[in-house]
Amino acid sequence: MSTTEKKAQVLQLEPPQELVFKGPFNDVITANLVLRNPSEKTVLFKVKTTAPKQYCVRPNSGVLEPSKHQNIAVMLQPSADLSSVDKSKHKFMVQSMYAPPNFVNDNLDQVWRNVQKSELMDSKLKCSFVEDGSQQPAENSQSEPPPPYSQTAQDGSGVEEFGQAEAGKEDLLMTSATGETILQVPSPPQQMTTGKKEEDPVMLSMKTPAAVMVQSTAGSTPAHVSKSEREEAEAEAKLRAMQDRIDLLTSENSQLKVK
Repeated sequence: MSTTEKKAQVLQLEPPQELVFKGPFNDVITANLVLRNPSEKTVLFKVKTTAPKQYCVRPNSGVLEPSKHQNIAVMLQPSADLSSVDKSKHKFMVQSMYAPPNFVNDNLDQVWRNVQKSELMDSKLKCSFVEDGSQQPAENSQSEPPPPYSQTAQDGSGVEEFGQAEAGKEDLLMTSATGETILQVPSPPQQMTTGKKEEDPVMLSMKTPAAVMVQSTAGSTPAHVSKSEREEAEAEAKLRAMQDRIDLLTSENSQLKVK
């Protein structure tokens, strides 16, 4: 089984391995990076970071002609409390590739979109932070791998959320797995409790909703009925109520005569 070896980085980086940011960190702190092209070919470059919300990079991409160099400003955004920032995940990567034949600078974005992975070269830099008054940089912890690299924004004023859609899906899956965000299924209707005292039919006739009177005759919650059926049910309920009232008055009258 053959394997393709990764291309070695053609660009020379200064510094080659580490960017040092010196505090205090309540203002923008800039670390300088120099990219040199010692080859006889034109090289395209792009700068990515694992902490896109914390940095601005100017320029974040470009073209290096043979024997030319480019100064890069890597700007850490202000943070009153650096301890609140997860410094262990702050990494940078410089990607590069040889310019294809007949390359035109206007097609830079298209070239990067169509490049084969086998044509890419890259170098990684870690970040160190020197607190105010400290002599030794506070190096990043290597206890866990950094998140995927994100490309800085085109204008250098912010960062492009590379892979944001994938992150959104992952968050959704995690939330669903923990049960914190689920679809609310409507609860089934509660059943009528038994042993409830039935209402007087005379009192039912005084209630306006037709559904109540239909319920008194059918003994269950009515389904949707037409207007004519509802009117017929109302009339029937009123007649029954009137008959019950007459029977009640007749009974009371008989009791008075006996007395």
